[in-house]
Amino acid sequence: MKKILILGSNQGFGQSLSNKMKNKGYKIKCTRNIKKAQQYKEEQNPNFILFTGKMGINKDGTFYFEF
Repeated sequence: MKKILILGSNQGFGQSLSNKMKNKGYKIKCTRNIKKAQQYKEEQNPNFILFTGKMGINKDGTFYFEF
C-alpha cells in the first residue's frame, strides 16, 4: 500500500484529499505538527509528502513557510 504524508495548516484541503486518496487504496497521515511528521517519515517511509501550508519570499530574499 502506498503511503502519503500531508503536512500543513490547510486541514480542509488535507482532509478532502485524504478522503479521496483513501478510497483509491492509499494510506494517508495528516498532521500540522512538524515533529510528528518527522517521526512518521522516519518510521513509515511514505512514498510522497505533500506540504499544504504557505511559502514565499520575504523582502530581504529569505524564504518563509507557514503551517
